[in-house]
Amino acid sequence: MLDRALRTASPAEVIAAALRIVGREKLALVSSFGTESAALLKVMADVDPSIPVV
Repeated sequence: MLDRALRTASPAEVIAAALRIVGREKLALVSSFGTESAALLKVMADVDPSIPVV
């Protein structure tokens, strides 16, 4: 169901959906903090900067 609903969603829409479905208490972003992670960290921060990053 979510695969179909989010298939054409932007990365920000996917993160926002995860936040709604899972909730802030159970959602975290895992990052290596390498250069490849910068884009994902930016998108996540734009959606909700209070999402924890591990």
